[in-house]
Amino acid sequence: MNIAALIVGLAIAQIATYTDLTRRRVPNALTIPAIASGVFYHVLASIDGHWDFGITGMLLGGVLLLVPYSLGLVGGGDVKLLSALGAWVGPDAVCNVFIYGTLCGTVLSVLFVVKPQWKTGLSFYNFSGKNKSFSNKVSVAKIPYAVAVNGGLLLFVLCGELL
Repeated sequence: MNIAALIVGLAIAQIATYTDLTRRRVPNALTIPAIASGVFYHVLASIDGHWDFGITGMLLGGVLLLVPYSLGLVGGGDVKLLSALGAWVGPDAVCNVFIYGTLCGTVLSVLFVVKPQWKTGLSFYNFSGKNKSFSNKVSVAKIPYAVAVNGGLLLFVLCGELL
């Protein structure tokens, strides 16, 4: 794996996590340029003839979250985030990030059920200094999935490939 592309992917994931925690969204201003630059980078950097590496990773990243998105389990920004990471880290890595991210999302969901006060106070979400309040209902739409995607990428870096 290309270390420069992995570092860019990690930076994208960190920024997306911060914006998802503070603004409750992953902005297009982050994901669209990240997708385009990842694809462009791999087209230019393909010394071994794998110019489609970024395109394949981008498409696979989007397809992996298409069903959860259609069920309302993740937002469109999360789909574009995984696509952007796929454009940078490639198809094999994005599959692993998806699996690790699903595990992180499951843990995050359980924490939201076990710790009901997180649904109303969420002090760890208040990085921006704004008071955010959430409904008393447990809702997967309230869980910032960029955190899970970021966790999936970090676990992939630390633990390696599953597939």
